Amino acid sequence: MQRQYSVYIVHCIYCIAALYINAGMQKDDRILIHAGSCGIGQAVINLALREGYEIFTTERRRFLKGTFPSINDNHIGNSRDTSFENIILQRTNGAGVDIILNSLADDKLQVSLCCLAHKGRFLEIGKFDFTENNQLSTKIFVKDISFHGIMLD
Repeated sequence: MQRQYSVYIVHCIYCIAALYINAGMQKDDRILIHAGSCGIGQAVINLALREGYEIFTTERRRFLKGTFPSINDNHIGNSRDTSFENIILQRTNGAGVDIILNSLADDKLQVSLCCLAHKGRFLEIGKFDFTENNQLSTKIFVKDISFHGIMLD
């Protein structure tokens, strides 16, 4: 159990370092954190709250509101379908978010990319699309985004 906990802490540290190094987190950034109720999601939400970012997240609304009451109710979406896209685009007046921490796969990854703002930064911590060699639409790069695959292990 001790080793598992230590490995988990290292994963969180790598993820947070990637947010600063690869995503270049800046004041007033909007961030979408998929699976905000998981351990890494919670660590990143804590960081984003401390830094004053506008936070969007997915999964387990009741848990997230209980743990992070300052997150706007209208900024919590569902990661089991693609409805989170509507929330992001409505709440940002179509501009999208500056940073996405993603762990979703397939069509949800593709839709997440559509939620990025111009010059947005996408951090992929999931492995499924990498191991399956799934393709990204090159159209998304017209928005001058950056895509970073982050291998936490």
